[in-house]
Amino acid sequence: MKDDGDFGPITEKAVKAFQKKFGLKNDGKVGDYTLATITFGKKLPEMKVGDYTAKGKIWSNHSEITGKIALNFKALAMEIDNLAKDIRSSSEGAHDATVLNADNYQYIAGFAKSITSLQKDFISELIKNPKKAEQLAKRCEEIERELKSVGNARIVPASRYHSSVITSLQRSIDYTFGRAKNVLKGLEKFSNSSYSD
Repeated sequence: MKDDGDFGPITEKAVKAFQKKFGLKNDGKVGDYTLATITFGKKLPEMKVGDYTAKGKIWSNHSEITGKIALNFKALAMEIDNLAKDIRSSSEGAHDATVLNADNYQYIAGFAKSITSLQKDFISELIKNPKKAEQLAKRCEEIERELKSVGNARIVPASRYHSSVITSLQRSIDYTFGRAKNVLKGLEKFSNSSYSD
């Protein structure tokens, strides 16, 4: 058949077949994604890592909260000086773990920032340079795996430690210490959160 330069029914049918084959919107129009697929020569890469913008904000907030809890725990240790040595020791240990977890959340928030940046690049490159977009998607997956590894290795054990300290302190601290109760409630609530929220 001779090329007449006209986008007629035969061409539209061929475009729709191409779009169907590569999982594109089957509208028969040669838009940006269809052109990118033609250029790329195969199905466009997919971003399998979810949006980390919100998680990064949550983790930054967790870092701030744990920092405040750490300061409160230090003050609590001074206020309950008359309690048994093991209670004081648990309080200081919880403080140290809380400070460490504040740093850990800040550390994994950096991963989220990296992923967010790469995801923005992915969106802009998906049509212009799908090959680069594919590399960006893979890099996001690598960073996510590293983030989960760090979270499981650092944050989960510290959170478990917090829970055990809370239980010990709740059995030992006299309920007349209202400030101590407030610090524990805040720490208990935070200990139930997770880096994967």
